[in-house]
Amino acid sequence: MRRFVAVIAAFAAAHAASAVTLYAITTTNLVRFDSDNPGAVTVIGPHGLPEAGAYGVNYLVYHPLERAFFGLYYTSPQPVHFQMSLIRFNPSTGVGLTVADLGSSAPNLNVYESLEYVSTQQSMLVSRGPGGSSDSFLRIGPTGATLALCSNGRDNDYTVFDSARSLFYTIDPNGVAQLTASGIVNCITDNLGPLGVTLGDLAYHPADDAIYAVDYLTNRLHRLKTTDGGAPFTRTDIGPVGATTIRGLAVIPPACVADLNADGVVSTPDLVQFLGDFGQQPIPGGPAPAADFNFDTVVDTADLAFFLGRFGGQCR
Repeated sequence: MRRFVAVIAAFAAAHAASAVTLYAITTTNLVRFDSDNPGAVTVIGPHGLPEAGAYGVNYLVYHPLERAFFGLYYTSPQPVHFQMSLIRFNPSTGVGLTVADLGSSAPNLNVYESLEYVSTQQSMLVSRGPGGSSDSFLRIGPTGATLALCSNGRDNDYTVFDSARSLFYTIDPNGVAQLTASGIVNCITDNLGPLGVTLGDLAYHPADDAIYAVDYLTNRLHRLKTTDGGAPFTRTDIGPVGATTIRGLAVIPPACVADLNADGVVSTPDLVQFLGDFGQQPIPGGPAPAADFNFDTVVDTADLAFFLGRFGGQCR
């Protein structure tokens, strides 16, 4: 068995992916593309949510426990104020379904913003406030139930969670702000400096320890890398994205997805479960098999290559 595991680990190291796969929600579709070639976009499918003026669907985050993407949807039945919903997206088809009515904004209460998954909480997080620079973070479940946490004194337009360091980074009118590891409790912040571009929704990928975002004015993909979670940070313009009107950006945490038995590490028991799923296809209308990592509706050699590339990894 030790020799077998060593062979698997060696294969995994040789086949580890270099490019990061990013998922995005547009005004019409759920799409995906690789970080090293953002111009080549694959359309997963239409989400079916009508565009609501300049708003509609916004933000995108992957929930590993639910094996689904989530986003926020805004409509404006009244001037100035917005009705908000929590949307669940099928990773295989792109179809979006409303799972919760989140109410509406009010004169002294802004919309929900900054949807993000926090692995240490095993829950999603949103930001909301009266506007300006006093937003609060709230934990939000897959059915829309919320729990207030703390205020970081920022206008949190976009937020991302750094799972390697348990830190938050937020984009507000002043640039990038960092929350410390205890930020969920007391929201201590540290300003890392101005961005210089108008970046939208953020996505952190642990494989290359980088943050990805699209400039919503130029539709170009950028990579941000901090200095171990602090300043200074670097920004690299990767190139144009082959899809327009990007409203949200997300990644699927690689090790967490391959950790099929959810014990915190991708190991032999996960391999046994993978082999049990090999060749399986979903029941029509049902969820994809757990080992269908690329959501192409069948567990095949492509999923095996993905699994072996994560073998031995830890789910943080």
